[in-house]
Amino acid sequence: MVTQRGKHICEPNESLLVHAVLAHSYLVYFAGIVVGLFVDIVFGWRISSLYVLPILGFVFLLSGSLIVLWAQKTSRKTSPGGNSGSLSIEDFLHGPYRFTRAPTQLGLFLLILGFGLFLNSLSVVGLTIIIYAVSLSVFIPREEKRLLAKYGDPYMAYLKKVRL
Repeated sequence: MVTQRGKHICEPNESLLVHAVLAHSYLVYFAGIVVGLFVDIVFGWRISSLYVLPILGFVFLLSGSLIVLWAQKTSRKTSPGGNSGSLSIEDFLHGPYRFTRAPTQLGLFLLILGFGLFLNSLSVVGLTIIIYAVSLSVFIPREEKRLLAKYGDPYMAYLKKVRL
């Protein structure tokens, strides 16, 4: 942290590394949608002929969008500042972050899964599940590693308390 006129300013590498990891994961989701739609156009694989599928897809689309918005609004309001010595686990337990450490990833998963269900597209749904698994095993651990280096023991306590 660099202090300038009483304000705490993150070193460029601290926050940029976390945002770079997130940007890469969002890019993978976007690529998955594009590939899924292309495969859907070429092969047209359907999940089912059930009329409830688009309704379920719409519910997932809506709930995923709301989770992403909630997570983004919460992270803007309650972003932990200061040095790790002045932080506690409570600084991380706000909004959807009380329930999951990666609410934006969960919201994106539900949103895109809902899109695939709404379209009744097996390829979009299948790729969404694969991408979410990659996100859980690759991108989220990278992000958490950087946040642990940035915030230290309070963030470690948060990792132990809240599930992924």
